[in-house]
Amino acid sequence: MAAGCWSGENRSVGVYVLLNVAENHSRNLSQDIDTARQAVDFLLQTLAPADTLAVASIATVGFSESDIIATTTFGRRPSVVNDQKRSFRFRFDRFAQRAVGSPYSDLSGGLLQAIESLNRSGTDHKTILILSDLKEKPTTDPARDLPIQMTGFNVVTLKVPGFQPDARYMKLYRRRLENLRRKVESGNARFMIIDDLQQLTDVLTADSRAEGT
Repeated sequence: MAAGCWSGENRSVGVYVLLNVAENHSRNLSQDIDTARQAVDFLLQTLAPADTLAVASIATVGFSESDIIATTTFGRRPSVVNDQKRSFRFRFDRFAQRAVGSPYSDLSGGLLQAIESLNRSGTDHKTILILSDLKEKPTTDPARDLPIQMTGFNVVTLKVPGFQPDARYMKLYRRRLENLRRKVESGNARFMIIDDLQQLTDVLTADSRAEGT
């Protein structure tokens, strides 16, 4: 797997992918796995030496470090980067082979882990990519609604494919999107919804262009 083409004018990029493999009336496990695999392949082809990539499953009611599928900061030498990318893809494939669907996700816990991990990585541009229908298990825990500080982050959600034309379900999904938008923007981060992965490149390069002006 060749090293990525992203340079970012020597500014490092960190991307943390939060994915939920779900089983519900509108989507199925294989659709979610295929979407996640496409995202991982796209990022492995795009990211470059010194960039950071992590993928974690939020298909749980209590996110923990055991839900992290793979994480790495790529080295400087192309040969090392290629080996790291092959290893990363191997770990994702191993997860995909044994993944079990879940009707809920711990998006809040996943966000906290992603923020902590990317801050620790020291990358210049930090993006959290969410692949989920955003359905969390109902809870009375007030901690879920507490503000999350994420200044300087991009939080991007890819529109979930595979929804059936169910007006009620789409209404719930749009409501979850709006709730996530409020949470992200109250934490001083930038929130975006994208239709395809190519738009993620625009997100990553936009920060570099802005800093170069």
